[in-house]
Amino acid sequence: MKKTFCPIFSVALIMLACSEDKSTTGISIEPNDSPESSFSTNDQVFIDSVFQAYDPIQFGEDSGNDPSDVSKPTTDYGLKQKETVYNHSSNNGSCSVFIDRNDNAVQKFKSIMPGINVSSETILLRGNDESNFLVNLLYASYSDWNNENLCETEIGSYLQKCNGDDCQKKIIESSCKSKQIVYVKKVQSTTLDDISSVMVKECEDFVSTLSEPEKQPGESCAMNENNEITCETTSK
Repeated sequence: MKKTFCPIFSVALIMLACSEDKSTTGISIEPNDSPESSFSTNDQVFIDSVFQAYDPIQFGEDSGNDPSDVSKPTTDYGLKQKETVYNHSSNNGSCSVFIDRNDNAVQKFKSIMPGINVSSETILLRGNDESNFLVNLLYASYSDWNNENLCETEIGSYLQKCNGDDCQKKIIESSCKSKQIVYVKKVQSTTLDDISSVMVKECEDFVSTLSEPEKQPGESCAMNENNEITCETTSK
């Protein structure tokens, strides 16, 4: 079933506290490289409102707030009413695609060696005035310090999706420990099912690269709705 865009002027995005790393690594907004922009003034106001939603909370020197206690926004977006479109899980990695039709959102969750390197890419379909947008949020956490090339390769592939004059991106956090990126892309028309089909194909391609898991006799593993791998004993 086709899903229409949900018109909004500003975007309300979930902000969560980041407790693991209280330092910021710098925020940058990259404008279009092309001198010809496809954005109207109203478009730019909308895009700026999205990026502003991810600005760190600023406190004055005399505010009495401890800078280490300042919560900073995160692109780790949570879906409330999600349906599973695709799900693969094993001891070597997992990949799932979810749709939240109420929120006009699609999300892909990927894990390499579950609990070690994880990424969540969420695409929100949003409309402003007479324009349609994809608000794309990436949250990635890399705990495998011996695989520095992994995060660079994955982030490079992600940023390639926003390399035209119809897209603007904002890099919130960029290190091989954590990546947080937002990009806003203007589109003619698309649906949640169109987007999920692309993400399912990305999951299938990723799963094809995983080695076969070493299965224990009588054990079955699966991913639950909280993106956690659980195993249970089955009959032999």
